Amino acid sequence: MIAPNLYLPMSIAEKQEIETLQVLYVDIEQAQYIQTIGQGWTYPLQRFMNEQELLEVTQLKTLQHNGKSMIMSMPFTQPVTKEERDKHCKQSRIAIKCKALGNQVLAVVEEPEFFPHRREELCARVFGTLSNKHPKTPKILKSGEFLLSSKSMRFLKRVEFNDGMDHLRMSPEEIHRELQRMGADAVYAYQSKDPLTEANLLLL
Repeated sequence: MIAPNLYLPMSIAEKQEIETLQVLYVDIEQAQYIQTIGQGWTYPLQRFMNEQELLEVTQLKTLQHNGKSMIMSMPFTQPVTKEERDKHCKQSRIAIKCKALGNQVLAVVEEPEFFPHRREELCARVFGTLSNKHPKTPKILKSGEFLLSSKSMRFLKRVEFNDGMDHLRMSPEEIHRELQRMGADAVYAYQSKDPLTEANLLLL
């Protein structure tokens, strides 16, 4: 099965309604995670992980889907501060924007839920270290005290970084169509599925 692209068309009325929602602002790295989920690279995950999913991924490196254990070793989460949680906890929908990429809504969190961000446990289980020399742990340890998940997420705008590489950030569906167009009979692939491993792609 080819993982689906989660970007779906919206009506004018829905776009107008979304512009009235409270906004959670994220940084570039979190925008990359939104892009990764929205394009289908984290299938079967289609939103930020909830507490049960995060526990399974950090402990077992799997994610349950239709009774099967899918390999998943990287957590896809959205940290928030206590102040952000208190601001948004009574909302039924939250818009997500990244100031560095403009003022457009990238995604909408539907029926949000919050749970404690066990930062030290996450770093220890996923990376095996709490060292500040690790490229990821310092940011996690300094991030918000809570994590945001939801019943679902609506992906509105394909994330573009305007760095000359957007045309290379293809979805699984787009890659499949391109391989069919090429008539490729053999494919060598390296999946850079999260911002941390994107560095490998940039070294090529």
